Amino acid sequence: MDVQAMLSDAWASVQQDWAEFGSDEDVGIAPFDRAWPGLAPASEPRADPDERAIALATSPDEVPGMLSGTGWGPFLGLVAAADGADALSEAGWTSETPCEEATAMLRSWQRRFGVRLCSMGHSTLVVSVAWPPRTQEHAWQVAMEHYAFCPDLGQEYDDFEEYAQGLVDAKTWWMWWD
Repeated sequence: MDVQAMLSDAWASVQQDWAEFGSDEDVGIAPFDRAWPGLAPASEPRADPDERAIALATSPDEVPGMLSGTGWGPFLGLVAAADGADALSEAGWTSETPCEEATAMLRSWQRRFGVRLCSMGHSTLVVSVAWPPRTQEHAWQVAMEHYAFCPDLGQEYDDFEEYAQGLVDAKTWWMWWD
């Protein structure tokens, strides 16, 4: 699946929704009037992605944020898969976003940001991030990808600028669909 084309189409839909329902007052400084810029560039590899995920998954301070059970768990599950992207389809993950698109997106982030799937629930994904954006400009580009992939983030985060700032050196990314 072509992630660039998928996000470009999704961004057009986000722009349409913003034009119909939103305004700068609703979402803070927002790039929704801008054309799709393309995929954010890869971060410079630093930490080992697997070691980073293990450190987060074994930290008592980090685990509660990664295992949001929404009243149904959390439950532990093991999936025979080559990586987190394949685990989504092997586990039969379902959401508002088709599994094929989520798998392609995760695979792209694995390559560019060293993400590892740490938790999946009904319509949620949490990934560890070994190589997060380190500058505000890079974080804006990544945030645009997040909003295109998971437009419901706009319901959780009122201010795009604040969301993007939170991605600078973030240890995890959390996606949620209504």
